[in-house]
Amino acid sequence: MTEYHGIIIDKSLRNKKLIEKLNVIGSRRSSTGLVLLKISFPAEELGKMIKLIQENLVIKEKYYAHFYRDDELVVIFKDRIFRISPEKSSWKPVIDYGLSLKIPIKQLDMKPCRFEDETY
Repeated sequence: MTEYHGIIIDKSLRNKKLIEKLNVIGSRRSSTGLVLLKISFPAEELGKMIKLIQENLVIKEKYYAHFYRDDELVVIFKDRIFRISPEKSSWKPVIDYGLSLKIPIKQLDMKPCRFEDETY
């Protein structure tokens, strides 16, 4: 696959105008009222997108974003980046870190994390 898809929570970004610059290919409202944006970007822009999102995540709230393609899953926190696989057996370091930030376990599901799991 030559592109990544990613999930970003709209209110997790300090600069909301950034959303206008992203290629948003889908969105949905979660049961908690958050708007989840599905984005797409070329594989060669992965480093640029990681930096852009990491620099724009709000500090006072505990949010993360994740990007995926094929067998790659990249999870971006304000101060850490994890490169894991879509297999749940590889998620322990991310979940442990998220829990240490007081992110509820229910919100650490990183879904979707494969193109075939996408529903929006």
